[in-house]
Amino acid sequence: MFNNPSLKANVENGTIVTNTNKRKVNAVSRSDLALAAATVLTGEGHENKEYNLVSNDPWSFDDLAEIVSEASGKSVVHQSVSFEEEKSILVQSGMPESFAQITAFIYNTIAEGKMERTTDDLHKLVGFQTPVKELVIKALQG
Repeated sequence: MFNNPSLKANVENGTIVTNTNKRKVNAVSRSDLALAAATVLTGEGHENKEYNLVSNDPWSFDDLAEIVSEASGKSVVHQSVSFEEEKSILVQSGMPESFAQITAFIYNTIAEGKMERTTDDLHKLVGFQTPVKELVIKALQG
């Protein structure tokens, strides 16, 4: 979920820049998703069922900045910018323009509140959800 070099760069410059505003995202870790998939594929009673594997505890990038600050011991803030500013910042950091466009679009989707919906499907399937703080600590250590 969190790219180690990017997260470490956020700590170094003290800022996480997105165009998400203060909206929340229902993202979960790939390992939690993989465990849920394995549970469904190897378990009984999942035929013809649909699961929405999202967080039951959504977080904002302001929340993320606070968690990164606590985990790193350095002050990190979230700075919200426009779509065009985000895209430009990403391109200036070396990201290909097409990928920067997609990333800014995903952030824009968050800013529109389209990724705040929650379910407890993941928790029901695997019994837990890895907390964002744990993922951040792991990424900073790696």
